[in-house]
Order: sequence, then C-alpha cells, then structure tokens
Amino acid sequence: MSTSREPRGAPLLAVGIALGLAMALAGSIWFLQAPDAALPRGSEQMPLGQLASPAAGPGTGSLGATQDVGSTNANASGTGHRLGTTPRAPLSAAAREMAHELDRLTALPPGDGAIAVGQHLAATATPAQAPAFLDALLRTTDPAVERVAIAALVRTADSAVVQDLARAYGSLPPEQRGRVLQVLEGVSHPAALDGLTRVIATDTGERRSPVTMSALYGLASVGTMDSVDHLLQQTRTDNLDLALMAMERVRTRQGVELIRAAAAGSKGHEQIDPSVRPHLGRIASLAEAQLRP
Repeated sequence: MSTSREPRGAPLLAVGIALGLAMALAGSIWFLQAPDAALPRGSEQMPLGQLASPAAGPGTGSLGATQDVGSTNANASGTGHRLGTTPRAPLSAAAREMAHELDRLTALPPGDGAIAVGQHLAATATPAQAPAFLDALLRTTDPAVERVAIAALVRTADSAVVQDLARAYGSLPPEQRGRVLQVLEGVSHPAALDGLTRVIATDTGERRSPVTMSALYGLASVGTMDSVDHLLQQTRTDNLDLALMAMERVRTRQGVELIRAAAAGSKGHEQIDPSVRPHLGRIASLAEAQLRP
C-alpha cells in the first residue's frame, strides 16, 4: 500500500515557518532596543551648518572629521601627494554656529542684504570661529562666501589654520588655489607666526612653491618683532631674494625699525652679509613712508 509524502512533509513545513517567524521577531525586537548598533561606524550626524561638499575631489572634507590633504608638491594630475591622514578636532560650538551663519549667507540672493551680512560676519569673526571659515574657504563655490572667508581668516587664522591651508593647497582645483595664497599673504594675527615659519621650513625643493612665497609675505603682514626677525634670518639662506621682497611689505613701525637696525649691523644682526645691508636700508626707507598709523 502506497503512502503519501504530503502528510509527513506538512509538519516539517509548519515547523520551518514557525522558526522563521520567531527569528524575524527576535531581530525586530533587538533593532528597536539597540538601534545605534545597526548604524555603521562613522555615521554620526553631519554638523550643523556644514556646507555640501562639491564633486571637486579630495581636500574638501568636513573639518570635524579625519581627512587627507594634499601637499604643496602636488603632482600634475591634481590628486596631490598625500601627507597622510591629519586628525582634526570636531568644530567647537562657536565654529558650528558660524558655519550655520555661512549656510544662511549662501542661501541669500545676491544684493545689498547679502553684502551687509557678509561684511558683518567677517568684521566680527573671532579665532574660535576660524575653523568654520577655513572649511568654507576650502569647499565653497559661492564667490560671496569665499570673499567673507578670506576677509575673516586674514584676521583670525592661527598656526594650525595656516598649516591646514598650506596642506590643502595642492588638493584644490587650480582655479581655487589663489584663495589660499590670499589668506597666507594677508594674515595678521600674531598666533599665525609659528605656522608660517613651519610652512617655510618644510619647503626644501629647488624651486620655492607659491605657498612659501605667500608665507614669507605673511610674516611681513604680521609685522611683529619676531616675524620680521624671521625674515631677516631668511637673508642668510637660499630664500634671500624672496625675503627681501617680503620685507618690502612690512608696514609696522617696530618692523621697519628692526630692518633699519639690521641694515646698520646692530647687535644681533652681525651675521647678515655686509652686501645685503644696503638693500635693507633701502627697504626701511621706502617702508617708513608707508607705515600704518
């Protein structure tokens, strides 16, 4: 007598369905109890006011994350020689708030209103907010935001911001690199001094990069005794001609007086080549007529 397989298969099928439902129910309960565990690592919420990253390529990541930035010796392909991963601290509350304000500026239509807002943001910028302006400068395609970021950074950039700018230079599209040079040349905060000297010291190539020339100009723009003294020290290196060019931009009385003392061979400047001293005297005389009030 033949037996049918259906009666014996039905219980097995029912058991399988029951087990499947139990596993699905257990998974749902676990997900509801521990939703964070289901998120991939590094998927934190984007900081408030973070600008959208353009499809321009590397060097445009958030300042609140770890990212690579290109060196000043970037290759012709534009991808740049990597200096390695540079850890960056999350944006402070002040920087996050400024990033939010810059987002608002981006959303404003062009006109007097946007100009007034941009001028206010630049004029009231503080060093604590500088990372937000740095992030905006490296990532924005909005000319208004670019101008505001440059104006704010020349007043507030410290050594860390200066070095971040120098590293990012080679990773930016060629048409955007000038914005970095503008900040390095015009920086005026004394806290930028160490960053500027580090940028200059790390350029050991046969031909000096535009970043190094701008950093030398930045020393002149800072205009303190220490920054001008560093320019004078550069006259004893291969950067002699560039240092003389930079000193022509010194516009502080203390800086000009230091150049004049070096030209006279005063104490502390005995090692300057005598052939250089006439050039220093000429620079001091020309600069004195253009001193800042």
